[in-house]
Amino acid sequence: MELHPIKLAHIRPSRVHVEVAVANPRISPGEARRFTPSTTNLQMGHGDVQEGPKLLVSLGCELVWKEDQLIDGKAPYVLEAQVTGLAVWDRAEIDDGTVLLWAKQGAPYTLFPYLRALVTEVSALIGYPPVVLPLLVLPFSRTLPDKIPTHDPGE
Repeated sequence: MELHPIKLAHIRPSRVHVEVAVANPRISPGEARRFTPSTTNLQMGHGDVQEGPKLLVSLGCELVWKEDQLIDGKAPYVLEAQVTGLAVWDRAEIDDGTVLLWAKQGAPYTLFPYLRALVTEVSALIGYPPVVLPLLVLPFSRTLPDKIPTHDPGE
């Protein structure tokens, strides 16, 4: 099996911003849904290709609340998080244009598990029910057959 020529040399949290409106809330199991954000805004980005070659790629999120979830007109808490990775590659194996395409289309899927874990951990540490971001769904470029074979095709 051939390994992908692009590697993330370092992945780290690059931004965590939290503002808590109600500290240490006492939340009953029935109220937990009220303290689950209604949606999440994801942002992705990348820098310019640098010598080495190397490229910074990032994925961030912001939790969004509905009107009926507000406490005295404020969100129970504000949480913004971002993770950044340093991509490296060998120009003999892959060109910079392909890496930039990967930065837009592939890097978010590579960074997402790290962002998901960061958001879950931080939301739990501030005393609210942990937020687990939903999984990302990859788009498929081909149609799968109606019936998947269950036998070994080599038999």
